[in-house]
Amino acid sequence: MPSSDYARCLDGAASYLQCRQAAAALPPRHRRTFEYAAAFLREVAAHSANNGADPKILATLFSGVFLRDPPGTDLGSGIRARTQQQLLDHKKAR
Repeated sequence: MPSSDYARCLDGAASYLQCRQAAAALPPRHRRTFEYAAAFLREVAAHSANNGADPKILATLFSGVFLRDPPGTDLGSGIRARTQQQLLDHKKAR
């Protein structure tokens, strides 16, 4: 997602309809890439019993790929910081 849509994506993250609208608003080339990556992650999640990559772990790992922090974002906040904290919490829980 473009960094210009960062705030809109975060605001609508809990709403399936708003997420679909954000993806639909992407230019066709970017939308196809997004759909391909999402399809790949669905396939990985479908085999989570074999690979240990459940949807929550995948979401944590790939959130920074799909939605990057805007330029100039403080490293202690934003998606990147939350992702790193979630990964640490997951490692501690093992």
